[in-house]
Order: sequence, then structure tokens, then C-alpha cells
Amino acid sequence: MIVEPNSFSKSILPKYYKHHNLSSFIRQLNIYGFAKGKGDEYEYIYSNPNFLKNNKKRLRMIQRRAQPLIKAIKSDCESSLMEETSLTMARNLNALKLENEEYRQKNKIIQLEIDRLLV
Repeated sequence: MIVEPNSFSKSILPKYYKHHNLSSFIRQLNIYGFAKGKGDEYEYIYSNPNFLKNNKKRLRMIQRRAQPLIKAIKSDCESSLMEETSLTMARNLNALKLENEEYRQKNKIIQLEIDRLLV
């Protein structure tokens, strides 16, 4: 539980981390499986089933989740794939528009020829 976030970020965080950014610390808590609990607007409560008083053996079970990195990579891949697909579809659409216009022109010529033959 973080009761005084401002003093925690100014005095405690710099002792143990290279920063004093509370948001970065909370992000790390989430990466290591800590879940946010209920507290008032000035309290930050986080818990992990393996973070228990007088139980050092369970501390070893707290491990960094690889999932956020995987999600980021997957998101980047999906984004670039979507961009590539979008560009390909745009090229295909333009090619189809040109082809369609060519067929319209040919159709006009054929229609004029038919009209000429019927007269």
C-alpha cells in the first residue's frame, strides 16, 4: 500500500530505483503480476498472491510477465501488416478502376459499331 504517493516517489523510489516516477513503478508492479486493489483516491494498493509476509520462498515465484513485450511486438507486426495490406488493396483498387475504365471505353466502341450496323 502506498499511502503518500508524493513522498514515496520523492524519498523511497530514488533509493532503490534509478528514477522517482511513480507511474513507472506501478507499470513494473503490473509486469510482475501485482493487481490493483481497492483504496481511496489517495492510496495505491497492489497485491500479489506470492508476496506474503514471512514467506520468502514464495517470493521466488514472482516473475516478470513476458506478455506485454509479446503484445507490443504483435501489435507492431499487425500494424505494419495492416498498413502493407492497405497499400496493396489501394494499388489493386486503382488497377481495377483503370481496367474498368478500359472496358467502358471498349464497350462504347462496340455499342457505336452495333448502332452503325443497325442503321
